[in-house]
Amino acid sequence: AAAAYGLAEGTKVLTSGEAEVVRLFQGHHKDHAAAFETLLGTVKGEEVGGTTSTTAAATPIQSLVDGLGPQITGAPDAASLMQVLLSIEEGAAATYLLALGNLDDTLLAESAAKILPVESQHAVVWSQLLEVPIEDYLPAFQTTADAFDPASYAG
Repeated sequence: AAAAYGLAEGTKVLTSGEAEVVRLFQGHHKDHAAAFETLLGTVKGEEVGGTTSTTAAATPIQSLVDGLGPQITGAPDAASLMQVLLSIEEGAAATYLLALGNLDDTLLAESAAKILPVESQHAVVWSQLLEVPIEDYLPAFQTTADAFDPASYAG
């Protein structure tokens, strides 16, 4: 998501306030990636939280970035761009929920659990800026329906 926000920052359709939100959220996503990279380096090849992790370092999934890039750079106006960013945040929140059901490593699951609500908060901010009706962006339960399917982006 940090790479997508980098593309969004380069567009000229946002107000200065909206661009400030983009920079803030990009920073959050960079922090999340760095936290996972640190964790993956910590747990790689050693028993932590009951399992051994052999996952590679956290890097952007290029096929996902490539798919979102044209939507971001081609957004004709701020509302269109914010709608793409909203869909990224909704997808990120759903993906972290999906990950929680699949992670055996306690430290990785704990990190996903800490990040999931932040992604949901990002989605709320974009929804409010887009003036989405509150009942459309505050569900009773988070689902995995909008999750990014890892199999779709495997290299």
